[in-house]
Amino acid sequence: MVAGRVLRPIRAISATAQRLSAENLSERVPVTSPADELATLAHTINGMLDRIQTGLADRDRALESQRMFTANAAHELRTPLTTMRTAIDVHPRRSSLARRNCSP
Repeated sequence: MVAGRVLRPIRAISATAQRLSAENLSERVPVTSPADELATLAHTINGMLDRIQTGLADRDRALESQRMFTANAAHELRTPLTTMRTAIDVHPRRSSLARRNCSP
């Protein structure tokens, strides 16, 4: 019975750690009421999870910014390229039309 009470916080920490994944970092390890080594361990793990969750959120924001920049750059480059292609396609036609109109 005493061993069960002592091991209960360890089982709770272990079960929480097993449920955590990269997609679900919102759950935290329960902190036991007496301020002992297990409570310190739970606080340490929770702090680590906070830092990981913050790092992943920062990474996601950076990737989204990069995606937006790439999309904007691609759009801005498409317009001049389309204009140049149109000018190149139209220019030979104008030259051939001008030659036909100038021929006797």
